[in-house]
Amino acid sequence: MPSEYFNEEKPESALPVEAPSLENMSAAERAAGVLPVSKGGTGTNTGSIRAAGSFKLETTADPKAFSNDDIPSIHLQAYKSQFLGVAGGRIRLSGGTSKTTGAGGSIEILAGNGDSAAASTDESTGGSIDITGGTGYGAGTGGSLTLTAGNGGSDVGGSITLNGGSGGTNTDGGNVTLHAGALAGTGNDGEILFRQPGSTNSTFLKHQLGRTATTDATQTTAYTKTLSADSMINIQAFVSARRTGGTGGTNGDCAGYVVIGTYQKVGAGGATLVGSVTAVHTAENQAAWDATFTVSGNNVLLSVTGAANNNITWRWHIQYISI
Repeated sequence: MPSEYFNEEKPESALPVEAPSLENMSAAERAAGVLPVSKGGTGTNTGSIRAAGSFKLETTADPKAFSNDDIPSIHLQAYKSQFLGVAGGRIRLSGGTSKTTGAGGSIEILAGNGDSAAASTDESTGGSIDITGGTGYGAGTGGSLTLTAGNGGSDVGGSITLNGGSGGTNTDGGNVTLHAGALAGTGNDGEILFRQPGSTNSTFLKHQLGRTATTDATQTTAYTKTLSADSMINIQAFVSARRTGGTGGTNGDCAGYVVIGTYQKVGAGGATLVGSVTAVHTAENQAAWDATFTVSGNNVLLSVTGAANNNITWRWHIQYISI
């Protein structure tokens, strides 16, 4: 395949005879870092596929054209790192930036519709979209997901649209799931970030979900947020708790909390509470249980407290804005 296509149609004879697969590469192909056209690749490790106008990736309507896949699929996969200390490959989706008065480019990823005439549920289910960051190795962090629409010139900026598919007759619509990466060892779970237009990298609306378990009345740290010098944070926690076992308490005991706190760190000083922690909502079967914010050094902590001989599962959702 040539290194670049400019609105050209690829000949039918050049279509891959099998779905793209990195696992089927020979030793020589792996050493060269090139996936052949016959295996669904581009035949080059330096080329690109571009269009002077619009560009569309679309699978054939005939599943028989794919010998290794019953469903026509498009698979974009960055290659894993072959060396310690070297990051895995990256897939980046960016809308084009307008040069003068045009609108910025948009990003739209659409899964295929199910067959409305099919009797089988499997055949009539709409296609899914799965975008997954790579798993970190050793001390490396998990890969991030970034979708960036193009900037407009004197016109509007591009948009990014994530749509769950509409249901068929008397069926549910598809979900839109944002799933941050899980921690490994003593690391932290990934966060879901919403960045304000024109803000610095430190100004986000952030969301994070997590789970904590307690078996006694010891106050336990469920979440930690470290404040940087000369910063503030307005933070809110939604916490749900349920007794799952133990000799204390009663089967089905539960609790729910919503707490809000504002904290600041001035210069080299530690994190300090501004005003007081506000308990917006507290509901509990056992009065000894609790969820609140506390401070330790530069850190703001979500702290939960259970009760002796109570096995409690705590689920929490943190959201905050920091400046």
